[in-house]
Amino acid sequence: MNLYAKIPMLKFSTLLKSQLTSPGSFLRNFAVLGSGTLLAQAIPVLVSPVLTRIYSPEDFAMLALFTALVGTFTPIVCGKYEVALVTPKKRIYAEHLLGIAVYCAFAISIFLAVVFVIGGKSILAFLNAERLGIWIFSVPAALLFTGLFTAGNYWANRNKEYRLMSTARVIRAVLAALTGILSGLAGAAFAGLLAGFFAGLLAATLFIFCQDRSLLNHRIWRWSREKKMVLSRYRSYPLYNATSGLMDGITLSLPVFFISRYFPEAVVGYYALVFRVASAPIGFISASVSQINLKKVVDIVNSGQSPVKYLLTVAALLASIVSLPAMIIIVWGPGLFAILFGKQWAQSGEYARILMPAICVQFTASTLSSTMGATNNNRLGAIWKILAFISTGTMLLLVAPQGDVWVILYALTILNMILYTFYFIMILYAAHKPRNFK
Repeated sequence: MNLYAKIPMLKFSTLLKSQLTSPGSFLRNFAVLGSGTLLAQAIPVLVSPVLTRIYSPEDFAMLALFTALVGTFTPIVCGKYEVALVTPKKRIYAEHLLGIAVYCAFAISIFLAVVFVIGGKSILAFLNAERLGIWIFSVPAALLFTGLFTAGNYWANRNKEYRLMSTARVIRAVLAALTGILSGLAGAAFAGLLAGFFAGLLAATLFIFCQDRSLLNHRIWRWSREKKMVLSRYRSYPLYNATSGLMDGITLSLPVFFISRYFPEAVVGYYALVFRVASAPIGFISASVSQINLKKVVDIVNSGQSPVKYLLTVAALLASIVSLPAMIIIVWGPGLFAILFGKQWAQSGEYARILMPAICVQFTASTLSSTMGATNNNRLGAIWKILAFISTGTMLLLVAPQGDVWVILYALTILNMILYTFYFIMILYAAHKPRNFK
């Protein structure tokens, strides 16, 4: 049944036009942020045929493991205060929240460095990734700059500086690609891919902080009694969003960890290329819409209206956009991967064909997941993340030791389609029951 069956066509048309095309609206903001993000996401795809001929599947496997370790802690690196800073009406509260987010990034990165000093070798042995070796100590540094970049992005989002956000992402993609190619041609293996990761991240972070002078305000960085008050007022973000966010980060990284433990490095590399390439045509939309959605839902809630109709409109738009790239990969995936990246990468195309339906459902729900924070329904989001963590971990514990990667891929697809469909339902419920901010 059509989601909009109860809405007259004229009314729906007016709603769609007002929500997507008016000045400062979703579509205009998305056009600015999305265009840059599209380029930023397209660059890794365009250079991948070069990189896959310079680097081996084993090199990509190490990069996948490195980014999985970083990604595990990325959701909590700022204590989720970066999400909170978009929500208050008073700018002074947002400034304090930005400072707290940066403090959290430093604290968590230092803590992780200590953990790796104490137990780094044991972690690598458990993951069957001894080849990563001393590079594991670069994970805390990557996490710190990821936190700074994330906090700067959310501050720009609050101020609707979408052009700044867009440019930063392009800079990151360009430098990562150039550094990776040049390092590979110079004979570097995994270290070349890692150098590209850091070059892009550092440049983008410096660009944001140099371009937005408001980030230099002393109130942001100085600890004060007001910060303690703000810390307490928004405690639900670290208590519910950050703790559940850690589970979310682990959940997303679990497939890489389990495949790394039970399968050869090449299999991890094939799996990694799927998410580097197959999800990129839709990933750029997700990155842009998610941040714009956060601000848009906050504005709607603060105006006393319901964001449900807006979310249904955006969800329908996302579903229509994701259909084409999904069908292309499902039908021609293996052949396309072999032609574009070399015959040794045809296996990645087979993986992509299986995983694509789940990627589509995950894309729609995850893109709108910022609604949880925007409506202050953090506990509801935490419940889903705990459910996803438990179900994904249990499934992989049962399936991965069997040593059949195809069973893992099909199991992941079925489970994620169920989980993210339920997540979308919960997002709509959160939008229907928003909790206003002061």
